[in-house]
Amino acid sequence: MAVTTINTPQIRDSAITAQKIADSTITAKKILNGTISGDKLASSAITATQLADSSVITKKLADSAVTAKKIADSTDRKSVV
Repeated sequence: MAVTTINTPQIRDSAITAQKIADSTITAKKILNGTISGDKLASSAITATQLADSSVITKKLADSAVTAKKIADSTDRKSVV
């Protein structure tokens, strides 16, 4: 009988790369909560244009995470929640 599925034990480390994954194959529905953490994101992987309005609110920011040096001069103060 032919093998019709591939299970985790059959996949070698580093065998699946970004180039081998078709666009829109991995969707939010398929990613378990807590699976992706900050240490798994590449630097600049998420930009301001990718964040939904009001997705970053004051209570979700760690103490001292935002400093005057990190805030651009053109910040729209009306959008601060």
